[in-house]
Amino acid sequence: MAKYYDPVYLGLETEVALEDIALGDVCNGTTTSSGEPVVIGVGNITGLSSVTINSMELVAGTEEIDVSFLGLDGATWKGTWVLNASFTDVIVQLNATIPPDICGDNTTASVDFLEGTMVLDNPSLELYIDLEGETDIILVFVSSSRVTSAEVTKLEFDMGNYTIDLSSEDGQVEMGDALDDLLLADLSDVIAPFLLNITNLGLEEELPYEFSSKD
Repeated sequence: MAKYYDPVYLGLETEVALEDIALGDVCNGTTTSSGEPVVIGVGNITGLSSVTINSMELVAGTEEIDVSFLGLDGATWKGTWVLNASFTDVIVQLNATIPPDICGDNTTASVDFLEGTMVLDNPSLELYIDLEGETDIILVFVSSSRVTSAEVTKLEFDMGNYTIDLSSEDGQVEMGDALDDLLLADLSDVIAPFLLNITNLGLEEELPYEFSSKD
């Protein structure tokens, strides 16, 4: 499944009012004269293929098993599992369109675009997945089983710690620290549904999943 996660293109664009930005962190306390908003763009997220599954447990009470007579024709089964995973080396590509006079006389009119990254440190996710499957031979359950249906019904993404580097090419404007809380709120709400949809699309392509064909 990791191959479906890298890269993920969000294409998120959001306007941030200047009064919501700590301009003191950007311009040494000076203010803009235009009042135009800053437009933040979020592009690719890379590194989500560096996923490590830390745990996967069956949710108690969700299991259903239907065994054929004496187990001669195998069994069918289903249940809900909760999976916890973590990632390393996750980088979010950022850009910002800013008023050219955001820092007043301290900034030339040519500075109107910033580029940079948000680096996530130890992000993680928790997801709930409904699985259904078939088993041919009860006594060799794993090697004779296959997953026939899989759907992620809930996914939560924790961004962990992060650092933002978002600045103009000439270094006149540095906006990373001023946007920390704003970007965290937006991305936390956006990344989870993206990953849920991508995971379900990937599961559709991988099914049926034959345990016997995997190392």
